Amino acid sequence: MTCLFDEIVPAILASEHAKGPEYGPPPGVALGLRTADREFVSQGGTRDTYGSPLTASTIFDVASVTKILGTTTALLRLISDGALQLSDNLSRFIPPLRAGTKATITVEQALQHRGGFWPWQPLYLTAQDPLKALDYAAEIPLKFAPGRTRAYSDLGFMFLGEVVSQVTALPLRAAISELVTYPLDLKETGYGPVPSADVATSARGDWAEKRMVETGNPYPILTEERNFQNWRIDAIAGEVNDGNAFHALDGISGHAGMFSTLSDLLTYGQALTEATGVGISAQVLNRFLAPGPDPGQVLGFRTYPIQIAGKSHTLYGHPGFTGCAVGFIPQKGISIALVSNRLVTEKLPMPTEQLWDLALTTVSDAFKDDAK
Repeated sequence: MTCLFDEIVPAILASEHAKGPEYGPPPGVALGLRTADREFVSQGGTRDTYGSPLTASTIFDVASVTKILGTTTALLRLISDGALQLSDNLSRFIPPLRAGTKATITVEQALQHRGGFWPWQPLYLTAQDPLKALDYAAEIPLKFAPGRTRAYSDLGFMFLGEVVSQVTALPLRAAISELVTYPLDLKETGYGPVPSADVATSARGDWAEKRMVETGNPYPILTEERNFQNWRIDAIAGEVNDGNAFHALDGISGHAGMFSTLSDLLTYGQALTEATGVGISAQVLNRFLAPGPDPGQVLGFRTYPIQIAGKSHTLYGHPGFTGCAVGFIPQKGISIALVSNRLVTEKLPMPTEQLWDLALTTVSDAFKDDAK
């Protein structure tokens, strides 16, 4: 196993897996696998634009991994405690959603990305504080009828984060600490800003979001407002990369904003393989992981097929835009994590999905000898 892990990271850093010459590899990458009795970690490259080495303790902006690491896991806790039901309407906790068909959207539908919300909108063009931004997000017309179509949505998870806050009567940062990071003993995980010097640079400014606003690609911009003057042009490190989280939501949201380390991500995945001792009911976890109406998607988690020792399994997890991902295999005691700073390149960045596929293939290959 160690040999395969030691080979894949240098291959990624050398662009051996890049899709073409126009694509650049992450400056730094680390891959980890943890089982009940073994752990394998390989890392290499640099964490920032100054050539500082990536270390085992480097903290990364995990972007949309926040959706499961924070929000989904908090909802698992609240539903296990009986404080919330999957059938509850979002509008019960978010009054601006009480108009029209939005009032019928349930927690379950939002977790499935079937709430009908737009995938993304730059809320900061219209509002630059959390209350106004969430109110504006609630005013945006639905893209689809609720429950009809899966459309991956940052907006849906912003609302789910607000549900967590409302049910607990705590600010989201405190709620995630109480429900997730403290009971799971995730010592280096939480919302930013991160004061540590050992934090990875996530991007060379807001270029990705700026381009999305200017081009309307991949999503048309629904507001006519374009006069935004606060784009970041310097390297982003220690503050959240996501534009809505940073420019409109004070860095704290249900869809993005959390930071973590490779070790903490592996610990998180390990905890979810059994969900014992962390306040999550096995029955509720099984309900979240049950197959739903859309392939590759259950409640909050994405799913990935993986071969372990010659047998087919389903891995549950989530990727993040910055180049991080985590996953776990229930009842097998296996967790897998990837961290990278893929956006810190002057070329086109390697897609997170490609890096994650390479990670899962490496893990699967590493277990082949166990099948003999």
